[in-house]
Amino acid sequence: MRFARWSVIVALSLASCNGCEEEETPPTTDTPTGPSGERHIIAGIPVGTIEGVVRLAEGEEAPSYADSPFDAPTAGQVPATCSPPRGADRHPLAMDAARGLASVGVVATGDPDHWLPPGDPVTHELHIRDCRLSPITVTATRGDIVRVVNEHDYPFMPDIGLGMLQAALPSDPLENTLDRAGPRTVECRFAAPCGRALVFTFGSPVHAVTTEGGHFRIENAPADQDITLSAIHPTLVAGTATVRVTEGGTAHVDIVVHAAEIPDAPPPTTTVDRTTAPDYDPLHDMTPERLRQLRDEATRRELAAQGIDAGIAPLELSPPATP
Repeated sequence: MRFARWSVIVALSLASCNGCEEEETPPTTDTPTGPSGERHIIAGIPVGTIEGVVRLAEGEEAPSYADSPFDAPTAGQVPATCSPPRGADRHPLAMDAARGLASVGVVATGDPDHWLPPGDPVTHELHIRDCRLSPITVTATRGDIVRVVNEHDYPFMPDIGLGMLQAALPSDPLENTLDRAGPRTVECRFAAPCGRALVFTFGSPVHAVTTEGGHFRIENAPADQDITLSAIHPTLVAGTATVRVTEGGTAHVDIVVHAAEIPDAPPPTTTVDRTTAPDYDPLHDMTPERLRQLRDEATRRELAAQGIDAGIAPLELSPPATP
């Protein structure tokens, strides 16, 4: 129920934000860099750099999940060596005094005929420290690898899409190739919890994650075309900005985002088998796997609604697997 409601709220929020163009901030003047006459070309495409900041709209409270990963009914006992659940587990995006948000994904889209293809695979490491996955947000390109490194003696079992849950041991990290574009929530829903991380996989390498203060930098942005930047996270209504950069230049832009409405807390989990009852509603009795699928599917729809489409193939929409 918790993420089914979140899906509906995201859809309504996106519909209401179709008229939010005033939130887009034009970039400042492009600044050329590098020696005179030096070319900046990747895979035959002239490129420049985009620097920017993702900020939460004035007057809004810090974004929050509806739940903490440590509240899951299937969660086991947190190892004694780890700190207990805390507020940051529900409020994943750290915000500074200027309202800049860390750990937000930023993806660019533009002319599909003049866009960068995937490059060599990159390995993205998630570490389990203090019973929590870190970093909490990763942007990747299709074909990249996600690796989970467990720094505890406890055999955490993170779901990274291997089909069958496996334990990540200090001497034996888990790896999986990201062969399908889209979002994935990584959690440990069997035995002890290990926090929550998001992996956004795109078909093109033009993306970034914000650091402290909401800052981001994209060094391979295709030049001399209008580029749409989208700032994405399940706790946000995605914000966008349009920017244009020259070859070898640097453009600056701010992206304003809004916090997504927090859905009602999930109802208490029952152990009674109600699947044969006349009033049975499957959305109220979800398995943890189905809840994750609902959250990820809502994020897919949000990305598609922001214009991240098959024109550049940064995202491929597909229905979740049948639980």
